[in-house]
Amino acid sequence: MEEKVKGVMLLPYRELILENQSLDWNQFLKKEDWDIIKGRILNIWYPYETFERCGLATFNLIAKKNLKAVKIWAKQSATQIFNIYKVIVEADNPKSGISNMLGIRTILFNFNLFEAEVEKIDARHIKTSSVSKKKIAEGIEAFTWQMMGWFEYIIEQTGGKKPKIEILAKQWQGDPKTILDITWE
Repeated sequence: MEEKVKGVMLLPYRELILENQSLDWNQFLKKEDWDIIKGRILNIWYPYETFERCGLATFNLIAKKNLKAVKIWAKQSATQIFNIYKVIVEADNPKSGISNMLGIRTILFNFNLFEAEVEKIDARHIKTSSVSKKKIAEGIEAFTWQMMGWFEYIIEQTGGKKPKIEILAKQWQGDPKTILDITWE
């Protein structure tokens, strides 16, 4: 089965790429990626490889491998995804919102991109653990920071304030899984 991703996941990348056409995108993107980027992206299935190449391209060319920039951008662009999947930000509390977000991954990807669990520590403290099925370390790290931006957005949209996320374990550095310690006020 070909691995695919929903179009809503490509929209933020498409905007960055089209707004910065002077950059050398061709070092990362293929002709079939350009066909998708220059076309109208609907919320249908697209090749996962296009999503992955767009993510790595924007990470290298726009963020210049700055992980904090990835998190900020993810937080700012979150409304594009969460306006479609409102169940995430309509949750009663941050833990439910984050659990909902991790739960819809089966709607956004037609394959199991990563296994994830949420552990409640107390009312304003959770830990998430995830194991990515992908092997590109740079992609796993950048996607983790993207998720952190989304988590901050979700926390703030579901009643939490001042989210703080600490990375306790890093799959891209050889740990068996990535663990995030998440707190808020």
